[in-house]
Amino acid sequence: ERAYKEMGQVFKPSSSLVDFYLNKVKKYIELPVANKIKVLEVGSGLGSLFQDESLIEEEKNYLSILGIDFCLNAVLEAEKMWEDFLCKNKLISKKIDIKFMMKNILDTLESKEPYDLIIDSHCFHCLNGLNEQNKALKNMVSNLKIGGILAIETMVYHKNMSFYPPYYFDSKNSSLFKEDRWGTLVRYRTIPDSLELEKMILLENLKIEYFTILPNLRMIPESNREKVKEEDPQCLRIICRKT
Repeated sequence: ERAYKEMGQVFKPSSSLVDFYLNKVKKYIELPVANKIKVLEVGSGLGSLFQDESLIEEEKNYLSILGIDFCLNAVLEAEKMWEDFLCKNKLISKKIDIKFMMKNILDTLESKEPYDLIIDSHCFHCLNGLNEQNKALKNMVSNLKIGGILAIETMVYHKNMSFYPPYYFDSKNSSLFKEDRWGTLVRYRTIPDSLELEKMILLENLKIEYFTILPNLRMIPESNREKVKEEDPQCLRIICRKT
């Protein structure tokens, strides 16, 4: 709730996530029967990355998407924005269907059918610590079909990473804290070393198809800043297949 209040009620699909899906993730998805791809988007927030118009234009398969988010207000706003989006172009419904649901990725997901693709929409680094990231990973893997793809774009640590008050990084716990108005440090982001994430993934018996830190790309940890800094966390892109 706090994060969405800071951002305001403005939604635009992440250009980085759209690029990740179009130029990397798509090529690893096994083509399902009837060209229908079942997708779970984790941390959809105020709207789905699949609402990007260039993505819709390039997509040849039918996408059936469930976007989940822990914030009820975000889910309600996402549903409204999607309906407004469809009203402006009713033909889109022939290529893509998006539903939104309030759900915590740390809770058991009760899916009737496993997903062809589970993609993290920048939720993973917002979880509180490595234990939560590990639990979320297990839940995502359990809802993937055999041969299905898990895609994550997340913040990772680098030696030149640094922060300024009111943000403080605890390297022992891979946690970024933010000091609130009362002087209390609140856990804000989880930013582990890339090797830590690699170990976590391999323990789930996933086949790593793509694991790359983009050298010139940084991720902004604050929700209310637009200008990238060299000392911001690096961006790790992970594509795994369930075997």
